[in-house]
Amino acid sequence: MYVPDDFPRSLPLASLTGAHPKLAVVFREGKYVQDYSEEERAARFEICNDLREQLVAYSWRKMASKPDWTLEQYLGQLRAGLPRKGWGLTDAEMDWLVARLKIELAKAGEYERPRS
Repeated sequence: MYVPDDFPRSLPLASLTGAHPKLAVVFREGKYVQDYSEEERAARFEICNDLREQLVAYSWRKMASKPDWTLEQYLGQLRAGLPRKGWGLTDAEMDWLVARLKIELAKAGEYERPRS
C-alpha cells in the first residue's frame, strides 16, 4: 500500500511514571525503536485516509449549515473536536488529517461555500 511521505511516522509520546527519566520505545526485530513498522504505518494511514474520505462529505454538510464560518474557522473547530472522538489518532495524525481535508475541500481553487 502506498503511504505518502508526509504521513506521520513516529509513535505518540508517552507519559511514564517514576522519578527516573524514561523513554517509550517498542522492541522490534531485536532493536528498540520509536516509530511504527511499515505495516503498522500503512494500517494507520488506511484508517486516517478512510476517515478523511468520510469527513469530506460531513464537512460539506456542516459548512452549509454554518454559512458565517470560513473554511479556517470550520477546520479549527473540527481539529479541536477530534481528540474527543476517541478514534485513537495521534496529534500528528490529526494534524495530517486536517491538512489533507483542507486540501480536499479547497482543491477546486478558491474555496466556495456549498449551497444548502
